[in-house]
Amino acid sequence: MFKLKFAKTYDFAIMLKHNLEHVTEDYFSVSDNAFCVADGITRDLKDGTPIAYPETYEQAIELIKKYPNPSGATAAAKTCAEGFVSLASSLSTISEITNSHIIDILKTVNSEIGLLNKNRKIDYLANDRYACVAVGGVFINNKLLCFSIGDSVIRILDENYNIIFDSSTTNIVLAPYKPSLFVKLRYGTWSWSNDNYRKFWRKKIRNNTWRLYNRKYTFGALTGEKKAIPFIRTYSINLDNAKYILAFSDGCIECLNTKEQMISIIANPEQIKEELHEKTLLIYEKE
Repeated sequence: MFKLKFAKTYDFAIMLKHNLEHVTEDYFSVSDNAFCVADGITRDLKDGTPIAYPETYEQAIELIKKYPNPSGATAAAKTCAEGFVSLASSLSTISEITNSHIIDILKTVNSEIGLLNKNRKIDYLANDRYACVAVGGVFINNKLLCFSIGDSVIRILDENYNIIFDSSTTNIVLAPYKPSLFVKLRYGTWSWSNDNYRKFWRKKIRNNTWRLYNRKYTFGALTGEKKAIPFIRTYSINLDNAKYILAFSDGCIECLNTKEQMISIIANPEQIKEELHEKTLLIYEKE
């Protein structure tokens, strides 16, 4: 049996350092037998310009003034995390549980996110779709049935902190996107600061199933669109040799890169709050 040892979301380190209140777009939910970490996709500022991640007090204050609050990304993450855990928690009543049950749950969750975007005029800038990426799982007997979409991670370790499973290594690896078409269409500079670039990325690359099936660069997110579903990866992991289960948003990736880092973080998980970006970490330990 696995016990939840740690579960927390932290804001940007600079916000915590100066005790500033800023909207957080990570969200997690847990029950006795299920969990989910959802990371709301960062929005443009209210004026439609891209966010610059704050590293100074002055930058943090400026971000708080200009960033959408409340944020639809938070709503999407909350809808995903709470919806998945609520529905997954009841799976134990089903005699034969498969990964298709996880997909069915996520179809429902994705539809709920779609309702958040209903009647909105999507411009893929300040009014981009409310969306999130996520990981989650449900404990069934001695297995973890779980999923991932996007760059959040589930990682399972043995008692010696060796990696048994890592969802980030099982996602489809595609060649980097080449900007030749973008340049040919004279959309301007291949840079996130360019409005046309962000619109192109969000409208033409995200959740592009043609690109997925043809092994072209793309990425998935729960946007409420049906075309998000093929980007969900599901897994059934035997936990016989597992000691720790980590579920985290991308803000934790840099502090969990090595075995030494994982040992340190598991011993003292509060230290993740020093990482630059917003982050969420859940740690389960076998009793």
